[in-house]
Amino acid sequence: MTDIGNVRASNQDRIVADIVRCGDAGIPAALLLVADGLGGHEGGEMASSLAEETLRDTVAAPLASGKITATGISRMLAGAVKLANKRVYEVGSDGYGANRPGTTMTACVLSGHRYDIAHVGDSRAYMITPHSTLQLTDDDSVVADAVRLGHLTVEQARTSPYRNQLTRSVGTSESVEPSIYHGPIDPGDVIALCSDGLSEYITGDEMHRLIFDYATLQQYCEHLVQLAKQRGGHDNISVVAARASSWDERQTEVGKARERLSKSKKRTTLPLLHAFRHKH
Repeated sequence: MTDIGNVRASNQDRIVADIVRCGDAGIPAALLLVADGLGGHEGGEMASSLAEETLRDTVAAPLASGKITATGISRMLAGAVKLANKRVYEVGSDGYGANRPGTTMTACVLSGHRYDIAHVGDSRAYMITPHSTLQLTDDDSVVADAVRLGHLTVEQARTSPYRNQLTRSVGTSESVEPSIYHGPIDPGDVIALCSDGLSEYITGDEMHRLIFDYATLQQYCEHLVQLAKQRGGHDNISVVAARASSWDERQTEVGKARERLSKSKKRTTLPLLHAFRHKH
């Protein structure tokens, strides 16, 4: 679900929420993206659109071939982010002046019992389990750095006037090195990606609580967007989600999660480069 919000003149967010059938057996994987364009109306739309096109061009077909190993998925996603950066940077060199366009880019493949994420910017990826919501990605922003250094609390960061200042984005520099995250995921758990237009208004705790109120993830995403609009909606609002489950024996989404409420498990995130994980 993506929405222009209450204030903006255009929607510079781009999303992907596709099922890719892999190999001869057609085993499904989810391909997810949230890209939040930066640098004015035309520039931001160009940057996020190029991020979307690049992800589809470079990831969907190799994934569908079934020949990409589990460890190769992260490298493939990282390559897509780097290529998107190159394309946006080259286009942004002509006609945009000092206000160079860019975009956040948080891309995920959810396959089997594993997630792989490539990330630049302050769009976020969360894992929602029956017990909690885990923020998997680390914001590339001034206030996130201040929180990590102990200069701001999480609560102060949410209202800081500098909360939208990024330290990294796709297309604003000649090169970028995305943060890579991967790890196991249990059947019934949900991966949700969102732009800051949603995370500014809705906490991880609320995302966890609300997921039990809806029979489908589509209804869940639509409700999150409407809630963010009711609370202000000063930016474009986007969220995509996919649930890890058995394709052939899946139960209803809510039922599968509720059955596991009493089964607590310690889980870990395994970063290839670096990762900070926060519970909300």
